[in-house]
Amino acid sequence: MPRSTEPKENLPPLHTYTIAYITSLPKEQTAMLATLDTIHNQHTPTPASDKNTYTLGSIPPHNIVLVCLPTMGTTSAASAMTSLLHTFPSIRFVLLVGVAGGVPSNGVRLGDVVVSVPVSGGYGGVVGWDMGKLVAGGKIAMQHAGGSLNRPGSKLLGAVNRLRSEYELYGVGVGRVLRDLEVRGGLSLGREFTRCEGLRDPVDFGDRDGEERRWWLWGVLGRMVWRLIGAVMVGVFGFGLRGVKIGVEAGRKERARGVIGEEKKGRKQVNVHYGLVASGNWAVRDAKARDALNKRFDGQLLCIENGGAAGVMNEIPSIVICGISDYADASANEDWQAYAATVAAAYAKELLMFLHPCVDDMEMLCRSRAGVENGKEYIGQIGSAPSRDHKCPVFSQGTPPQYSLQ
Repeated sequence: MPRSTEPKENLPPLHTYTIAYITSLPKEQTAMLATLDTIHNQHTPTPASDKNTYTLGSIPPHNIVLVCLPTMGTTSAASAMTSLLHTFPSIRFVLLVGVAGGVPSNGVRLGDVVVSVPVSGGYGGVVGWDMGKLVAGGKIAMQHAGGSLNRPGSKLLGAVNRLRSEYELYGVGVGRVLRDLEVRGGLSLGREFTRCEGLRDPVDFGDRDGEERRWWLWGVLGRMVWRLIGAVMVGVFGFGLRGVKIGVEAGRKERARGVIGEEKKGRKQVNVHYGLVASGNWAVRDAKARDALNKRFDGQLLCIENGGAAGVMNEIPSIVICGISDYADASANEDWQAYAATVAAAYAKELLMFLHPCVDDMEMLCRSRAGVENGKEYIGQIGSAPSRDHKCPVFSQGTPPQYSLQ
């Protein structure tokens, strides 16, 4: 691990951790760890009843608790959330970050990011698609407003909207976090986490198949015409046309039949979609079932995840951030998982830039850094160097801090 950068006596006490990251897969956890600016001591004392394994870290000015669920599904997530809030009662917001299966008919593609936000029809951003009862014909009768769960909360939604405007104004995105990860010292993160070179997108492949055949046909016809002209010129004028070439296949080679090319050094533009996420206990691996779910939710579904979001949303202000690793059909595999997990983690890090702490959160954090808390509360640190400096303001009693939009 990279070297520690803070004196041991200035490390934050447990009650200053206000953000929780929840993941479900080892690759998701790896991506989240890579995006933390600092990793703290992972050996945190917990009650015997708490079965979670915590990793503590920070992305200034936020102190973060990371939990990787032992199993997938809403039940596991709900149990982990109960223990988390008991051990860390100071948690204010939860970000559920991971991979999911996209709904291609709504424009979602592999390597994109989906963020849960409220949509029309009374949906709060996440729906529990299996929250109901099985009825005649194998259909699921949904509970309470179509299985819709609580909204993320005004502060989380405000941060999402501010980041969305940032992307629209300046044309930047999660790619800058991916670039930082590649040059960051102390990490040996594999290229599969930060690049999508050589990965196939079956939807793009299908869309381009007819176009590719047309290019191939025109190429064959073009070569035949030029050879005929050359033969005529040789027969009539007694000389050949040398060096006559036609680049009818140049475009075909550059597009590489559904493979994300190297034109941008293995990176593609990461599109971010905002809308409805379906959460359940089971993975969906059938295109007809996926499309039926999309129709059930008024054609607004962007992706389907089984990482347990439905078991968390009603407990605490939460938001779901998914990297698209498959299309929730029979073609699903793990090829895109590492990259999809990383783009989701990168978006989460960007979002925290616009999620301003509350006044009391900042006071706790700054008091701990000033060393005024009881020394027994401090935890050790074995983390990496922060990617940017952050200094806490010193508050006088009764004087709120002055925040500015970043």
